Amino acid sequence: MPLVDNTTCDFLYALQEEFSSSDQGPDLVIEGWDRMRPLSGHEASRRVALIAVENLVISARAEEEVQAAQTTD
Repeated sequence: MPLVDNTTCDFLYALQEEFSSSDQGPDLVIEGWDRMRPLSGHEASRRVALIAVENLVISARAEEEVQAAQTTD
């Protein structure tokens, strides 16, 4: 998933806390969180997948190169 909004982050953290405070069930582990970049310093901030960020940077660079090539022609 390329984007997780702050409401979903809040829900996931609340669910994780609920699971960890219960002695009767398994722990909830959020897989892939390490491959997502928070968009602010808040714990439950919106997150974007690192691969999506890399693709945006590559796309922006490619666009700059195309524009530069067009101005030199």
